[in-house]
Amino acid sequence: RCPPSYYLLPASDIAVVGSCETTCPFGYFVQPASQRCQRAPPSLKVERFYLRLALRVSLTEFLERPDTLKEVLRTSAETLAVSPQDVRFHKLDSVLDGAGVNYYLEVENPFLKREEAEEWFTIDEWFASLPVPVDDIRIMSQIQLYPPGIRPLEEPFLQPWMWAVIGAGGASFLLIYPLYYFYFMRKYFEQSAYRPKEGKQDQFVEAILNDTPKPVLSAMANASEIG
Repeated sequence: RCPPSYYLLPASDIAVVGSCETTCPFGYFVQPASQRCQRAPPSLKVERFYLRLALRVSLTEFLERPDTLKEVLRTSAETLAVSPQDVRFHKLDSVLDGAGVNYYLEVENPFLKREEAEEWFTIDEWFASLPVPVDDIRIMSQIQLYPPGIRPLEEPFLQPWMWAVIGAGGASFLLIYPLYYFYFMRKYFEQSAYRPKEGKQDQFVEAILNDTPKPVLSAMANASEIG
């Protein structure tokens, strides 16, 4: 078994002996349970998650101690039981008007899942291991740390002013059409004299004569002579 902060690099996955290394070779990751350097199986997805450490220290004091930055990374890797190369600094935020610091770590290890990290580690473990007091620890996914922005509303088919124009036009039609039909048209006919059309009188008389039976015409002619 290797000493603390060293990881066993066996010759094969089934070997029980090997060299103790401070970091795993490229393509290898530390197995937290066994502290061995192993290649991730092809079916195992590498999940990246983030740690937010709420440190009880001012930003000025924190930045004045450069070694503290490296110490936080190293102790975080030890607490997570992974290699230091699996834990990287992500960003730093000043909170509480400069009286506190939110320190973000990026963790990428296929053998350590975000859900497992939430179950395994407690605030007491972090408080005891970190070089500065920590008040809160939150394990976050990519979406939790950087939530997507609010999706803009889709452009409406008709703008509000267009609906206003359509409504005004419809109201005007409903008002003007009955007024024109029942008032102005009636007023016009009341003031105009009735003039029958005379252009079709000859056609009317001819149609009557052609459609009337001859006996009826003869009777009418006789009646007019007698009268």
